[in-house]
Amino acid sequence: MRQPAPPTLNWPPGGSAGYNGSRNEAENPLQSASAQTIRQLQLGPNVGYFVTDKLALGLGGGYIRYRSVNTQTATPGGPPATTAASTSNRYGIGPFARYYWMLTDKLGFYGQLDARYGHTTTDFTLETPTGRSGSTSTMQGGTATLMPGAVFFLGRKVGLEVSAGSVSASSMRGKTVPDDPSIGSSTNKEQYVTASFNLVQFRFGASVYLGQ
Repeated sequence: MRQPAPPTLNWPPGGSAGYNGSRNEAENPLQSASAQTIRQLQLGPNVGYFVTDKLALGLGGGYIRYRSVNTQTATPGGPPATTAASTSNRYGIGPFARYYWMLTDKLGFYGQLDARYGHTTTDFTLETPTGRSGSTSTMQGGTATLMPGAVFFLGRKVGLEVSAGSVSASSMRGKTVPDDPSIGSSTNKEQYVTASFNLVQFRFGASVYLGQ
Protein backbone atom coordinates (compact mmCIF):
# COMPACT_ATOMS: atom_id res chain seq x y z
CA MET A 1 0.00 0.00 0.00
CA ARG A 2 1.51 3.33 -1.07
CA GLN A 3 1.61 6.26 1.33
CA PRO A 4 -1.15 8.72 0.39
CA ALA A 5 -0.56 12.45 0.02
CA PRO A 6 -1.48 14.57 3.06
CA PRO A 7 -5.18 15.56 2.85
CA THR A 8 -6.20 19.04 1.77
CA LEU A 9 -7.89 20.64 4.76
CA ASN A 10 -10.06 23.63 3.89
CA TRP A 11 -10.91 26.17 6.57
CA PRO A 12 -14.63 26.39 7.38
CA PRO A 13 -15.29 30.11 6.65
CA GLY A 14 -17.33 32.08 9.16
CA GLY A 15 -17.86 31.21 12.79
CA SER A 16 -18.67 27.52 12.75
CA ALA A 17 -18.11 24.09 14.21
CA GLY A 18 -18.66 20.67 12.71
CA TYR A 19 -17.93 16.97 12.91
CA ASN A 20 -17.99 14.42 10.10
CA GLY A 21 -17.57 10.66 10.35
CA SER A 22 -17.88 7.82 7.84
CA ARG A 23 -17.00 4.15 7.37
CA ASN A 24 -16.86 2.33 4.05
CA GLU A 25 -16.39 -1.43 3.65
CA ALA A 26 -15.70 -3.51 0.56
CA GLU A 27 -15.08 -7.21 -0.03
CA ASN A 28 -13.65 -9.03 -3.02
CA PRO A 29 -13.67 -12.86 -2.63
CA LEU A 30 -10.68 -13.15 -4.99
CA GLN A 31 -8.53 -10.61 -3.15
CA SER A 32 -9.34 -9.18 0.29
CA ALA A 33 -11.77 -7.27 2.46
CA SER A 34 -11.05 -3.60 3.15
CA ALA A 35 -12.50 -0.87 5.33
CA GLN A 36 -11.93 2.88 5.57
CA THR A 37 -12.87 5.01 8.59
CA ILE A 38 -12.72 8.82 8.44
CA ARG A 39 -13.26 11.31 11.27
CA GLN A 40 -13.00 15.10 10.95
CA LEU A 41 -13.53 17.85 13.54
CA GLN A 42 -13.68 21.55 12.56
CA LEU A 43 -13.71 24.63 14.80
CA GLY A 44 -13.71 28.14 13.29
CA PRO A 45 -14.69 31.03 15.57
CA ASN A 46 -14.89 34.61 14.26
CA VAL A 47 -15.04 37.87 16.23
CA GLY A 48 -15.88 41.02 14.26
CA TYR A 49 -16.42 44.76 14.69
CA PHE A 50 -18.84 46.89 12.66
CA VAL A 51 -16.90 49.86 11.27
CA THR A 52 -20.02 51.02 9.36
CA ASP A 53 -23.65 49.88 9.27
CA LYS A 54 -22.84 47.35 6.53
CA LEU A 55 -19.12 46.58 6.86
CA ALA A 56 -17.60 44.38 9.57
CA LEU A 57 -13.89 43.68 10.07
CA GLY A 58 -12.59 41.00 12.36
CA LEU A 59 -10.28 38.16 13.23
CA GLY A 60 -10.86 34.44 12.78
CA GLY A 61 -9.13 31.37 14.14
CA GLY A 62 -9.42 27.76 13.17
CA TYR A 63 -8.60 24.18 14.08
CA ILE A 64 -9.14 21.05 11.99
CA ARG A 65 -8.39 17.47 13.05
CA TYR A 66 -8.61 14.76 10.39
CA ARG A 67 -8.01 11.03 10.90
CA SER A 68 -8.26 8.26 8.33
CA VAL A 69 -7.68 4.54 8.93
CA ASN A 70 -7.57 2.04 6.04
CA THR A 71 -7.46 -1.68 6.85
CA GLN A 72 -7.04 -4.55 4.43
CA THR A 73 -7.64 -8.14 5.53
CA ALA A 74 -5.61 -10.87 3.86
CA THR A 75 -7.30 -13.74 2.00
CA PRO A 76 -5.74 -16.82 0.34
CA GLY A 77 -4.05 -15.78 -2.87
CA GLY A 78 -4.60 -12.07 -2.19
CA PRO A 79 -2.37 -9.25 -0.91
CA PRO A 80 -1.15 -9.28 2.72
CA ALA A 81 -3.02 -7.64 5.55
CA THR A 82 -2.17 -3.95 6.02
CA THR A 83 -3.29 -1.01 8.15
CA ALA A 84 -2.60 2.56 7.04
CA ALA A 85 -3.44 5.45 9.37
CA SER A 86 -3.14 9.19 8.81
CA THR A 87 -3.76 11.92 11.41
CA SER A 88 -3.64 15.62 10.55
CA ASN A 89 -3.92 18.68 12.80
CA ARG A 90 -4.18 22.18 11.34
CA TYR A 91 -4.16 25.51 13.16
CA GLY A 92 -4.64 28.94 11.65
CA ILE A 93 -5.50 32.59 12.21
CA GLY A 94 -6.21 35.61 10.03
CA PRO A 95 -8.40 38.65 9.29
CA PHE A 96 -11.70 38.84 7.46
CA ALA A 97 -13.90 41.54 5.93
CA ARG A 98 -17.66 41.13 5.49
CA TYR A 99 -20.19 43.33 3.71
CA TYR A 100 -23.94 43.05 4.41
CA TRP A 101 -27.04 43.57 2.27
CA MET A 102 -29.89 43.64 4.79
CA LEU A 103 -33.46 42.73 3.77
CA THR A 104 -34.86 43.59 7.20
CA ASP A 105 -33.27 44.80 10.44
CA LYS A 106 -32.51 41.16 11.33
CA LEU A 107 -32.27 39.16 8.05
CA GLY A 108 -29.81 39.71 5.23
CA PHE A 109 -27.10 38.41 2.92
CA TYR A 110 -23.36 38.96 3.08
CA GLY A 111 -20.13 38.48 1.15
CA GLN A 112 -16.98 37.63 3.10
CA LEU A 113 -13.31 37.73 2.16
CA ASP A 114 -11.26 35.60 4.54
CA ALA A 115 -7.46 35.21 4.73
CA ARG A 116 -5.71 32.62 6.93
CA TYR A 117 -2.16 31.61 7.70
CA GLY A 118 -2.05 27.98 8.73
CA HIS A 119 0.26 25.22 9.90
CA THR A 120 -0.53 21.52 9.35
CA THR A 121 1.16 18.43 10.79
CA THR A 122 0.33 14.98 9.37
CA ASP A 123 1.50 11.69 10.91
CA PHE A 124 1.29 8.60 8.68
CA THR A 125 1.85 4.96 9.70
CA LEU A 126 1.75 1.74 7.67
CA GLU A 127 1.67 -1.67 9.34
CA THR A 128 2.30 -4.87 7.32
CA PRO A 129 3.27 -8.45 8.23
CA THR A 130 6.92 -7.47 7.70
CA GLY A 131 6.95 -4.45 10.00
CA ARG A 132 5.90 -0.86 10.57
CA SER A 133 6.88 2.34 8.75
CA GLY A 134 5.76 5.93 8.92
CA SER A 135 6.50 9.59 8.32
CA THR A 136 5.68 13.09 9.55
CA SER A 137 4.72 15.88 7.14
CA THR A 138 4.48 19.59 7.90
CA MET A 139 2.88 22.26 5.72
CA GLN A 140 2.52 26.01 6.24
CA GLY A 141 1.17 28.82 4.10
CA GLY A 142 -1.83 30.98 3.33
CA THR A 143 -5.42 30.54 2.13
CA ALA A 144 -7.84 33.17 0.82
CA THR A 145 -11.58 32.45 0.67
CA LEU A 146 -14.53 34.34 -0.82
CA MET A 147 -17.87 33.18 0.58
CA PRO A 148 -21.49 34.31 0.18
CA GLY A 149 -24.03 33.60 2.88
CA ALA A 150 -27.10 34.65 4.83
CA VAL A 151 -27.40 35.83 8.43
CA PHE A 152 -30.18 36.24 10.98
CA PHE A 153 -29.38 38.49 13.94
CA LEU A 154 -30.76 37.29 17.26
CA GLY A 155 -29.72 40.62 18.76
CA ARG A 156 -27.26 43.41 18.09
CA LYS A 157 -24.21 41.25 18.80
CA VAL A 158 -25.01 37.64 17.83
CA GLY A 159 -25.88 36.37 14.35
CA LEU A 160 -26.78 32.89 13.09
CA GLU A 161 -25.25 32.17 9.68
CA VAL A 162 -25.75 29.76 6.77
CA SER A 163 -23.65 29.35 3.64
CA ALA A 164 -23.70 26.92 0.71
CA GLY A 165 -20.23 27.22 -0.79
CA SER A 166 -17.08 29.23 -1.35
CA VAL A 167 -14.17 29.99 -3.68
CA SER A 168 -10.70 29.39 -2.22
CA ALA A 169 -7.07 29.81 -3.29
CA SER A 170 -4.18 28.38 -1.30
CA SER A 171 -0.39 28.15 -1.41
CA MET A 172 1.39 25.80 1.03
CA ARG A 173 4.97 24.57 1.46
CA GLY A 174 6.52 21.99 3.74
CA LYS A 175 8.44 18.74 4.00
CA THR A 176 8.00 15.04 4.77
CA VAL A 177 10.42 13.26 7.12
CA PRO A 178 10.31 9.42 7.21
CA ASP A 179 10.69 7.61 10.53
CA ASP A 180 13.54 5.63 8.98
CA PRO A 181 16.61 7.95 9.08
CA SER A 182 18.15 6.10 6.12
CA ILE A 183 15.41 7.51 3.88
CA GLY A 184 15.89 11.14 3.01
CA SER A 185 13.24 13.80 3.55
CA SER A 186 11.30 15.39 0.70
CA THR A 187 9.86 18.85 0.15
CA ASN A 188 6.15 19.42 -0.57
CA LYS A 189 4.41 22.25 -2.42
CA GLU A 190 0.66 22.60 -2.76
CA GLN A 191 -1.20 25.27 -4.73
CA TYR A 192 -4.86 25.13 -5.68
CA VAL A 193 -7.98 27.11 -6.53
CA THR A 194 -11.35 25.53 -5.73
CA ALA A 195 -14.98 26.56 -6.18
CA SER A 196 -17.62 24.57 -4.29
CA PHE A 197 -21.33 25.43 -4.10
CA ASN A 198 -23.79 22.91 -2.70
CA LEU A 199 -27.47 23.74 -2.21
CA VAL A 200 -28.07 20.50 -0.33
CA GLN A 201 -25.31 20.46 2.30
CA PHE A 202 -25.34 23.81 4.10
CA ARG A 203 -22.88 25.11 6.68
CA PHE A 204 -24.27 26.62 9.86
CA GLY A 205 -22.47 28.85 12.33
CA ALA A 206 -22.59 31.88 14.60
CA SER A 207 -20.59 35.07 15.03
CA VAL A 208 -20.25 37.62 17.84
CA TYR A 209 -20.00 41.30 16.82
CA LEU A 210 -18.68 44.21 18.84
CA GLY A 211 -19.42 47.85 18.09
CA GLN A 212 -22.77 48.43 16.40
